[in-house]
Amino acid sequence: MTQFLKALAATKRFWDYRKAPKNRGVAIEITGTCNAKCYYCQVGQDNLNHVKSMKKPYLSIDDFRETVRYLKAHEFLKKGDRLVLYAWNEPFLHPEFSEIIKMGREEDCLMSLSTNASVRPKLSDDFDATCIGNISLSMPGFSQASYDKIHQFDFERIKSNVEWMVKAFREHGFFGFFVIRFHVYQFNVHEIEPARRWARSLGVCFEPYYAFINDARRMQQYLRGELPGEYLMNVSKDLFMERYLYRPNRQLHTCDMMNNVMVDSDGFVMCCCLDGTRMGRLTDFKTPEQLLEARRNSEICKKCLAILDPHIFEHIGFGGRGQFKHGLTFSYLYQFLKTCFL
Repeated sequence: MTQFLKALAATKRFWDYRKAPKNRGVAIEITGTCNAKCYYCQVGQDNLNHVKSMKKPYLSIDDFRETVRYLKAHEFLKKGDRLVLYAWNEPFLHPEFSEIIKMGREEDCLMSLSTNASVRPKLSDDFDATCIGNISLSMPGFSQASYDKIHQFDFERIKSNVEWMVKAFREHGFFGFFVIRFHVYQFNVHEIEPARRWARSLGVCFEPYYAFINDARRMQQYLRGELPGEYLMNVSKDLFMERYLYRPNRQLHTCDMMNNVMVDSDGFVMCCCLDGTRMGRLTDFKTPEQLLEARRNSEICKKCLAILDPHIFEHIGFGGRGQFKHGLTFSYLYQFLKTCFL
């Protein structure tokens, strides 16, 4: 009965989120590092070139609490908003992951996570996952060959970790969606169906989407025809980039990211998830409107809007226009009901 009541409380929290405005989001990086070596990601490039992150390795519990309370007090984070615990880095590397989630629950936050599944987070015996709305599992393929090209992890270990996570989080009351975010490259198209079948067997949603250059500077170089030769050659062999050449017949002045707040582990506001440039400390901004105005005046945003349509990322789902939705599949409903009555 206790689990069933938790399910009802979680469902209400999810419903509050569905009613909240979708063009606003809040993200706090609880870690300052990522362990993957993705060639097409800004952080992955740093890892490949042995550039050490200068950010704090992880956010302390006290700093996390202080940041959340500041965001709430200044109306960046409102009732029904989802609190994302990642941006550029890997949240499961945090040594006090369970305490972070506990603190977020005490602050009545609905949280969201994304992981490359390379490490298993430390879950305490009393860990309560009812306040987590969704967990995205980032996968660059479904074979060791694909993982050798991108994340550079052991593929069988990744599969084992994902299966453990699905079971462990559900046992701790997770009623939300697991979503496999499958990055589609030219070399892994044939792996989509095996990955989809595996996801279905776990009761996990499956969302393939075309991989892209997750680095604003290099993306702009690509669109201007200025990418260095070797990098451009790799892009031509690996990515489906023709989708990003689209430009609307109008001058863009804004994008949905302008209404988002992204705070790194040092307490600085970052530009967006395509450009991690810092815009100042969170405490420099007293209202959402003040941050929005700073973005409108930012040269970074102006350059991006001049050459890239940010809304194109809403339509990069594999298999047609529009990303795959979290359908209430039979396998998910079965797992949800099973969790309710554990």
